[in-house]
Amino acid sequence: MITLQEIIHGIIPPKDWGLYKFKQILKAKKTNKNYGMIEKNLLSLSYGRIIEKDIENNEGLVPESFESYQIVEKGDIVMRLTDLQNDKRSLRQAYSLHKGIITSAYDVVSVSQEHYDKYWFYFLYATDLAKFYYSLGGGVRQSIKFDNFPNYWVSAPDKKIQLQIVEKLEKELNKIDALIQKVAGRRSLIVAETNSFLSILNEKRASLIINMISGN
Repeated sequence: MITLQEIIHGIIPPKDWGLYKFKQILKAKKTNKNYGMIEKNLLSLSYGRIIEKDIENNEGLVPESFESYQIVEKGDIVMRLTDLQNDKRSLRQAYSLHKGIITSAYDVVSVSQEHYDKYWFYFLYATDLAKFYYSLGGGVRQSIKFDNFPNYWVSAPDKKIQLQIVEKLEKELNKIDALIQKVAGRRSLIVAETNSFLSILNEKRASLIINMISGN
């Protein structure tokens, strides 16, 4: 049985990992609108992070009512699956550390309780790094919904191992991110050298995520 990891990354997961259907683990929320303004913590997806915003700030595009927004819970994954053909550089998902509301133009995805939500956030992140989303929005199709994702088989360890993998992964990512900040802040380097170092570090970061999430 061919798994999504093999299709996207060409990596065969460990034989002792379990097999699951993709949509048994990750499900889009559909009926979680902010009717009655029960939630007022406004959230935004920005550079692969979920940030909190001032709901009273009227700058930029503001909806007639925030009741049309959807409620996000802590641990949900927010995905922006729009403008696929014009924007091929953006990070298209983020892990929410907050409860709040976000535009209904995005997909809010929850993770089954039998699995660790952050592991599956990194799974989707690795999928994004491989530019898989764009293959689903081919031709003139600019946007997709999470429901459009093929229901592939995926391979994953149990929840305890998922947690261990994420802890190890984030420890290594913190080291790389610290180096990225250090290189970006070194004024003694010329622009070409800085860009070269940053490119290498970002490639190492992407490779680390893909390999660890795939059990390689």
